Amino acid sequence: MKRLTLLFLLLSVAALPLLGQAQLRVGIDRDYADDWEALRAAFEAASSTPFTLVAYPRSSIAQQIVLQSFSSRDPIHFFMVPSGLASVLSSYLDDLTPLRSQLAQRGVELVEVNRRPIGVAIPFAPDWMLGATSLPSDTAAAVDLLAFVATYGSTGSAADPSAGPTSVAAFATQKIAQSEHNPRVDGSLTALASAAETALASVSTQALPSLPSAARSALDALAGLFGIPFSSGTATVTVVLEAVPGRTASTVSALGLLGVQQSTVSEASGLIKVTIPLGDLGALAQQISGVSFIRPPYKPFVLGTPTQGVGLVGADAFHATGYRGAGTKIAVIDLGFSGLSQAQARGDLPYSAITNDLTGTGISTGLSHGTAVAEII
Repeated sequence: MKRLTLLFLLLSVAALPLLGQAQLRVGIDRDYADDWEALRAAFEAASSTPFTLVAYPRSSIAQQIVLQSFSSRDPIHFFMVPSGLASVLSSYLDDLTPLRSQLAQRGVELVEVNRRPIGVAIPFAPDWMLGATSLPSDTAAAVDLLAFVATYGSTGSAADPSAGPTSVAAFATQKIAQSEHNPRVDGSLTALASAAETALASVSTQALPSLPSAARSALDALAGLFGIPFSSGTATVTVVLEAVPGRTASTVSALGLLGVQQSTVSEASGLIKVTIPLGDLGALAQQISGVSFIRPPYKPFVLGTPTQGVGLVGADAFHATGYRGAGTKIAVIDLGFSGLSQAQARGDLPYSAITNDLTGTGISTGLSHGTAVAEII
């Protein structure tokens, strides 16, 4: 019996370090998963503190941060926070003033909103910061993680900064010189190709898949902003070639000689849809004289549809009996109303709707959840 008791005590003592060890959990944008996995491996090797990543789609990050303030089960201690929404979400983030002096000793400067320190910058995600949604009881582990993230890459552990810009803003603000723009190529395609060249420096665009995930995500986001079907994973772009009238057939033949595969050809309209390497755009415009213009495919959009919310909430049953809520005023209080003007233009929401922005960032910035709720009402 004494041996069993002694063995139990020894096992209990041995387990104490494990039980007392912080279990850090960090909510991240899944587009940065590769960068965070590399950071986690380096952090665990340096501190031996367990580190769990919880990945979310970018569109749901803000909602998840808000939900953390109402949940005490399986808390996520830290979250990536979009810098553009920091002022809106600051009230849901912990005040890091108690950690300021310890972080300052490590050369870390806290990000402040309304004079309240709420996070640290993330070197590999310039448009984001790391904030605390539920500081762990082990403040030493919290300081270690915040300091590690804020200084990650300063000793070469992060992606090489020479790989170029890693945010859409950095790409979008670079002006294309007129001498570098081919008038036969849509300006958005030229801007995307220029952004890729900036990210790769002198390397061929065929090397795009080897870029850090943050840079590739930024290029994909820039392409999405312009409405360009583009894949940084294959370094290809889908475009429409507008053939010179009467030269569609000869243009198709010329494309075949160059090894370009056409997915769609319209003889009547003179339009040829192809998928080619992004770096071949300029050469294609110069080598095939039968092409008058190269542009992204046009995307059709619905001018207006009856809202689906009526049926989803069962309001159609009340409408059938004559109750339609006429004269009732309803207020929608939400984190963001992105897309509000577009919804009004489609006729989904009336222009008479009264708006009141209490964030100082604009009623149509941030999330689109409020707009969706208003459409249902």
